[in-house]
Amino acid sequence: MSIKFTESNPILDSALTYQFPEYCEEQGTDKVVAFGNQSNKCPIYVLQVPPCTVGCPAGNDIRSWLTIVQKTDLKKRSWEESYELAWREASKTTPFPAVCGRICPYPCETKCNRGKKEDGAVNINAFERWIGDYGIAHGLQHEKLTEEVMDKKVAVIGAGPAGLSCAFQLARRGYPVTVFEAFSRPGGMLRYGIPPYRLPRNILDAEIKAITRMGVEILCNTVIGKDKSLDDLKTEFDAIFIGIGAHEGIKLRIESEDVSNVISGVTFLNMINSGETVHVGDDVVVIGGGDSAIDAARVARRLGAKVTILYRRTRTEMPAIEQEIEEALAEDIDIQYLITPIDIRTEDGNAVAVECLRME
Repeated sequence: MSIKFTESNPILDSALTYQFPEYCEEQGTDKVVAFGNQSNKCPIYVLQVPPCTVGCPAGNDIRSWLTIVQKTDLKKRSWEESYELAWREASKTTPFPAVCGRICPYPCETKCNRGKKEDGAVNINAFERWIGDYGIAHGLQHEKLTEEVMDKKVAVIGAGPAGLSCAFQLARRGYPVTVFEAFSRPGGMLRYGIPPYRLPRNILDAEIKAITRMGVEILCNTVIGKDKSLDDLKTEFDAIFIGIGAHEGIKLRIESEDVSNVISGVTFLNMINSGETVHVGDDVVVIGGGDSAIDAARVARRLGAKVTILYRRTRTEMPAIEQEIEEALAEDIDIQYLITPIDIRTEDGNAVAVECLRME
């Protein structure tokens, strides 16, 4: 049966030509479209945080970066304009898009709605890395939210990711910031805890430089409590942010773990990344299944050692990034699961064997 309209219908004409906005901020209201003698309620737009943003520890507005690039043609922008806009959007919540694109375990992708489809989740991690690299390659500079210079000065203790991110957000808002760092170079665990093959130092340095271009001052080789007291900072500054990081490893609390050739993964990586010469010998045992354990194992492998990782749970329970585990296995690193150490055997003050208990 065909339907013919013999005369103009103002309600129908309005319905057919109505342009709905991309979203409606007036929550709780219905739009009614009349069609002949029937009416259909349009869905109510409910403002919610996208699942990828919910899964992001930094709270990045991931959907906005992707939408900016996806709508390049629709908005009649050049691709270069969209890439810059996406970089600026990504940099609103973190000054380290290129860094995060290399080291983040990307929990956002596990929350992505596309993950429920056959083609899988959007490759958010790769996009963040690419857009961060674009910003570096084109010398993009962060924009301040205000040109006003605030009369309150802030001290930040620690030039790691937390301290530098804090300084970045304060500088965006016009606050004079001075960062005090105990090590010789800024970056914290990004520089001294993560190997260069995962995070090239030129990438890290470029994103730190972008922060200092905003007027942030970084004073290295300055230990608070030794070179400068906390009371001095309280006198000179109106506020203090403490972000000193976690540079100490976790003890196993077993016999003989304090002998000379048993060191924590954090200490080992710090020594390597500081440029020290470390002799690891022919056989290395790494205890643990996190990112630091995998990093330590892969670094030891690069130093020529045969490496075995002991992990007390199963492969699926390993907290390390899956890709890093796969690459460790590809480098002939042996991973033993369901094994926990109970004693370290020594000879002449050095560890020679690890006594373990097989788990079930």
